[in-house]
Amino acid sequence: MELGLEALDPDSIERSLLVEVEHVPVVSSLAEEWGNVWGFKARPDDLLICTYPKAGTTWMQEIVDMVQHGGDPQTCARAPTHERMPFIDMIPPKPIPSGVDQAVGMPSPRTLKTHLPVQLIPPSFWEQKCKIIYVARNAKDNAVSYFHFHHSGKLLPEPGTWDQFLHNFIAGKVAWGSWFDHVRGWWEAKDRHPILYLFYEGLKETPAREIQKVAQFLGVTLPEPLVNQIVQHTTFESMKENPMTNYSTVPSFILDQSVSHFMRKGDQDLESMSVKRSQIADVQGVPLMKDTADKWHDIWDFQARPDDLLICTYPKAGTTWIQEIVEMVQHGGDPEKCDQTPIEKRMPFIELILPKPFPLNLEVVKSMPSPRSLKFHLPVQLMPPSVWEQNCKIIYVARNAKDNVVSYFHFHRMNKGLPEPGNWDQFVENFLAAKTAYGSWFDHVRGWWEAKDKHPILYLFYEDMKEDPAREIRKVAQFMGVELSEAALNRIVKHTTFESMKVNPKVNHSSVPSSVLDQTISPFMRKGTVGDWKEHFTVAQSERLDEACAQKLKGSSLTFRTEL
Repeated sequence: MELGLEALDPDSIERSLLVEVEHVPVVSSLAEEWGNVWGFKARPDDLLICTYPKAGTTWMQEIVDMVQHGGDPQTCARAPTHERMPFIDMIPPKPIPSGVDQAVGMPSPRTLKTHLPVQLIPPSFWEQKCKIIYVARNAKDNAVSYFHFHHSGKLLPEPGTWDQFLHNFIAGKVAWGSWFDHVRGWWEAKDRHPILYLFYEGLKETPAREIQKVAQFLGVTLPEPLVNQIVQHTTFESMKENPMTNYSTVPSFILDQSVSHFMRKGDQDLESMSVKRSQIADVQGVPLMKDTADKWHDIWDFQARPDDLLICTYPKAGTTWIQEIVEMVQHGGDPEKCDQTPIEKRMPFIELILPKPFPLNLEVVKSMPSPRSLKFHLPVQLMPPSVWEQNCKIIYVARNAKDNVVSYFHFHRMNKGLPEPGNWDQFVENFLAAKTAYGSWFDHVRGWWEAKDKHPILYLFYEDMKEDPAREIRKVAQFMGVELSEAALNRIVKHTTFESMKVNPKVNHSSVPSSVLDQTISPFMRKGTVGDWKEHFTVAQSERLDEACAQKLKGSSLTFRTEL
């Protein structure tokens, strides 16, 4: 393949035209070679992976390869995906061999790829009773992904504008024809042939479950550790960085990834997603987001593991800060290991319930290998019982009420998934009355303070972390049983300064689109100081909060500093 690419003249690459084959529009090169494709000779042990274009094809190819090779990523890195699994209906420019030519020279058993609708599958696949895995993706996301792929794929027809492309997509006037006929045709065929029909959204929601379906279909037994290994290897983030799956070996005059990445988003297109402000619902006397309340039974039944490390805070009390500190401690102060994926992927927020088709974090964590680091904002009485049963270590960070409410107010303004905050005066009243999500700040910090004497809990203060970060990071490392050299400690201090984290895309949530977090209203990482409350509180509000702290924390040794 590489020799063919080297010999190719970039100036010879032209956008394709569409030509019909049996009333299905395909690229002209495929139509010209249709006789060779239709006459392809399948073998009984061939496995065929089929999708409509941009429906999770490469994802399923890598999953299958990992299943076939016992979850060994090194074996799967033997060659790029398109060389390991030839695309039988791809007719590239000469001298690159066609997918059919590649497949003919491969030893058995072969795994092959196609985008053909069911009626155009070469007859030999049915005659040989070959196993077929089909993946379907919802039409809206499929159309968006296919549109962007037309921009980068120089062998495809010109896509036109989004409106023009969508019109053609709905009319079935794009390469490989009607999405509707494609997904329906294969759905109906599964009752007559050995076809495993999967959904992209099911793969996103519970990848471990779907991978087990693939393994069972292929007659492979996978123990749970191998399933977890395959899940991690085939995450969108991992595959996007993997040169064997991200098509970075294909030259830009064929696939121009400066226009649009081959692996672009892998989720529902958040930019076009309508996010609605949440309502509050009561769970055991604590106000939570309604989506969380609706899934409360599943959250309560969360199964912790003995080596889980849990990070808990009242919202906007330094959660992201302590998450990044913990990650750096776990990796010996190596920032490169912490910069591989966004913080929310590394440490899932257990009780966060995102709209479909986003996967439940509850399901995602099941496939994460141990040890796991997980995030909660729950008050102590709502923590899932398994956390206590497994005696999990917990790090809790508390922030003084005045700065906490200021930060929480601004977070409500920019986070489109939270309830409307109202104006500042209204928000302060709701905060004092425990009518904000996660309830009473006073009960939250006091409940965790009292729990630290009965459970392995490291209770930290935001103000102490600002005053002497090196000292507090050492506490974290000691709690986790990690020895840190002075050099590693200094790297962690520097990497986790507010200024460093604010410009770090792996922690500042800049990858989350404005339809969810509108950072033009207020940055996710806004100030990170102690004493910003003075810019917001009236004298009367300050006195009321001081009085509330005195009353509600009375009898406790818990005290807070509101300035340094």
